[in-house]
Amino acid sequence: MFSHNIAKNYNVLTRFTNNIIITNGIGSRLIDMYQNSYLDATSSYCSANLGHQHDHFKKILIKQLDNLSICPRYVENNKLNNLGNVISTYFSNKMNLKDKQYLQVLPSCNGVDTVETAIKLSRAWGFEKKGIPLSKSKQIFMDGNFHGRTLGAISVNNYDYQHKFYPKVPNLINIPFNDIENLKFYLEHRKTHEIVSAIFIEPIQCEGGINIPDFDYLYQVRKLCDKYNILLVCDEIQTGLFRTGKLLCSEKYNVKPDVVLLGKSLGGGYLPVSVCISSNEIMSSIKEGEHGSTFGGYPLGSAMAAEVIKYLHHYNYEKTLLQLSSEYYYNLKLLQEKYKFIKNIKIEGFLFGIELDCAVSADKICNDLTNHNILIRPAKNNTIRLSPPFIITSEETKELFDGFNKSFDKND
Repeated sequence: MFSHNIAKNYNVLTRFTNNIIITNGIGSRLIDMYQNSYLDATSSYCSANLGHQHDHFKKILIKQLDNLSICPRYVENNKLNNLGNVISTYFSNKMNLKDKQYLQVLPSCNGVDTVETAIKLSRAWGFEKKGIPLSKSKQIFMDGNFHGRTLGAISVNNYDYQHKFYPKVPNLINIPFNDIENLKFYLEHRKTHEIVSAIFIEPIQCEGGINIPDFDYLYQVRKLCDKYNILLVCDEIQTGLFRTGKLLCSEKYNVKPDVVLLGKSLGGGYLPVSVCISSNEIMSSIKEGEHGSTFGGYPLGSAMAAEVIKYLHHYNYEKTLLQLSSEYYYNLKLLQEKYKFIKNIKIEGFLFGIELDCAVSADKICNDLTNHNILIRPAKNNTIRLSPPFIITSEETKELFDGFNKSFDKND
């Protein structure tokens, strides 16, 4: 039932003007209190990439519940140690590691926790390793980003509401996304490279409107980082774990980051789990007691995260998503040919954006789709963000595009 006791910090979808109240989920579906079944077309913002109530991960969850759920970090736990080993096994060759370096993991719960971790880590590294004077360290972020809603994250995300929460966190700098010349100018001609410790970037800006950069852009950023001894921090909270067809989206651009942030689907659709991954040399800049999280590295979440990574590799989701991507590309192009108000179709792996011209509201389309049993939300720039579960069936795909046609017909 509806409750007036929940803060209204989200704009909730409605079905025929009534609030949708979800009670169950299974596979690609979410089910409301009246037993209406909806297709979760964003995989709950990519946190349920493998669907809801996945049987394999449910077994992992139950097994770990019979052993240990919570454990304080002043003692080690075997599941967190195992997660570190699993991440090292699968990610070491994706990261910018130098001779004799190895990966280390700093665990948290939510994606934005890892962003704050990386800001602190890069500032500490800048002071200890690069010799940047205290309080002078700067971190560069890209316009159009969305790294979360903490004070640090909203200080750089260009959203209208950010002004309400001023003053900003100092020394966080914005540079236009996909504009390498502007970045070069800031570092070289303004001579700031000596006090910049990190460049934060989403390889694809999801909330920003599914903004896909030029193919060589990330590679050119990597070159600047190498030239000026700056950390490249890739926020792969949404784009990682095969969403764009590779384990990390940065792989698609032939780039190895210094720091990688993961979250969302790392919890298997069951739990909040996130990690900040970097080399032992970089991670050593954070000393004992300087950073932590009560639930970060909890055994239940660690067991789930390790299993998610192994499961994705075992079932070769890179190949599966390549086939699905081709099918969706074909269907989306048919939509674009039929409806002239579709300005652009953006595709990278199994992540899609349907950009509409200003005559048609993406928000209105998304609200109307609930009447056709599809749950989806717009991103910025009047773009519908589409990130279906990896397990979506051909029947559900047909349902999805039938729903798009019905909603688009009303605006044609």
